[in-house]
Amino acid sequence: MEGLVAVTSYELSVALHVMAAIVVFGPTFAFPLIQITAEKAFPRNLPFAWEIIRKIDHAVVTPGVLLVLATGIYQWSEGSWDLGRDQWLSISLGLLIVLYVLSFFTFHPSERKAIAASEAMVAAAGSNAEVEFSDEYRAATKVVNIAGPIYSLLTLFIVYLMVVKPF
Repeated sequence: MEGLVAVTSYELSVALHVMAAIVVFGPTFAFPLIQITAEKAFPRNLPFAWEIIRKIDHAVVTPGVLLVLATGIYQWSEGSWDLGRDQWLSISLGLLIVLYVLSFFTFHPSERKAIAASEAMVAAAGSNAEVEFSDEYRAATKVVNIAGPIYSLLTLFIVYLMVVKPF
């Protein structure tokens, strides 16, 4: 039992960092599945599907990235890491910041547009007609459909750099 509670603040930071990364980035890999499933099988539920994506993004991902960043910076300052020497660290930090900032200018606005466009499509269909995908919806989701896989690949690359620590 002594080993369970006798941890350093650095070890606690590493544990929080890894747990936060799993909680934060894991759900983002399900976003395309939620979107595609709603588009193909439940188009009337697209506004709800996009609202779920938005809630997870804003309540879990966005603040969670700050925890990942804060614990990472703490480990860098308290550990024996050097941004000049440890290129894997400087690349990872840079990519994380780029992903975080880009999400505000691409993913977040596209989420809002997709919600509005999907609500309009469902309303236009009425209660019995089939939901027709609008040009507004296609434009809103085009950004997400292009940026999402790129963000996912970059996230996996960051994880690779953190685990393998190449260079």
